[in-house]
Amino acid sequence: MTRSFLLTPSASRDVDGILEYVLEHNGPNRALHVHRKLYEGFSKVGAQPAFLGHQRDDLADE
Repeated sequence: MTRSFLLTPSASRDVDGILEYVLEHNGPNRALHVHRKLYEGFSKVGAQPAFLGHQRDDLADE
């Protein structure tokens, strides 16, 4: 599967924290489910970002 997105290091740490929390509180099956759902969502946004909101060049560097 080709990824159509790239997480920043900060976002990657956030995802790791979310997954660690879910793993600790809900177990490995739920953590795996959350992982899949997050990355499915990231892939959808990465594949067609123009359909989700609008671009804000003033908020990020190129």
